[in-house]
Amino acid sequence: MTINKSQNNIFNQMLLIILFLSINVVFSASIDELRQLEQLANIQNNNSNKKVESNNDNASGSANSQSVVKQDIPQEQIEEVDPKRNVAFEKVLDNLYPLTPGQILEMRDRHEDTARAKEATSIEPPKPVITSQFVKLSPGTTPPIVRLAEGFVSALVFLDSTGAAWPIESYNLSDPNSFSLSWNKIDNVIVIQAKKMFKDGNLIVRLDGLDTPVGISLIPGQREVDYRRELRVQGHGPNAKGYVGDLYPDKENNVLLSVLDGVPPIGSASIDSSHSSVESWRLGPKMYIRTNSKVLSPAWVSSIKSADGMQAYEMNATSSLLITSKGKVETVYFKG
Repeated sequence: MTINKSQNNIFNQMLLIILFLSINVVFSASIDELRQLEQLANIQNNNSNKKVESNNDNASGSANSQSVVKQDIPQEQIEEVDPKRNVAFEKVLDNLYPLTPGQILEMRDRHEDTARAKEATSIEPPKPVITSQFVKLSPGTTPPIVRLAEGFVSALVFLDSTGAAWPIESYNLSDPNSFSLSWNKIDNVIVIQAKKMFKDGNLIVRLDGLDTPVGISLIPGQREVDYRRELRVQGHGPNAKGYVGDLYPDKENNVLLSVLDGVPPIGSASIDSSHSSVESWRLGPKMYIRTNSKVLSPAWVSSIKSADGMQAYEMNATSSLLITSKGKVETVYFKG
């Protein structure tokens, strides 16, 4: 996990505080060291002055006397001063830089680990899903549920019975402090995010031309999150499409809706198709087709379409289909 700019600033401030405290210690400790060095220098100067006075009586020039002073200083005294200066120097360095480079790196690693643990969630990341649901507006029915998670964004897409977009007119959110919601005031999509992990709420949406408001339950903290939730409201919106063949869009068909989501009907058998865009299952005398192509024949019993163009068909069992794919008419054969 990469440490952001603010966390690096915190780490740098910590180092500045340590350096400031170290400098205060240096000033107090260095004064004593400097006094000791001054005393050693005074002793050396006194000894040098005595040698100069004794040598002046026997020497004719100041230059010669200086050379004599240098020659007559005991080597033991010079060697006695240098180690003490080295010790003082090392103490000053220790006070100025109390942490070694390795300790500074370890401190940075500890800071990163702490920041990572602070940002990590206490539960496993939720599983993302894309689902569809019929919305019943009659009294006594259960409102649709949208599963949310803190830090994850979900899109609510409103469609009519024909699969056409149903524009939103307005909305009301139960608790803006617990949920973040956005809508561009034009289309049929609301984007919502939970701010708190386990704070439930609800949303009321009014659709264009529909008298009855749509109520939605918002449930955060789930193991699965609805990345996209298509809500199919019974009725025809302002963008409703025309019907072809024996199509009953107002009739709720949960089996067909599951097929649209890619879930095979319970008890069905998968059938191999000759076209990669066509999935098919057989259940008794019925066949269920899932494809992003348009079926031309045979006639189907019911059909449903998602916002991304995927379609599901219910029809009598057949050995072949006629579809349009990328502008071309093709025949699809089934085996199994």
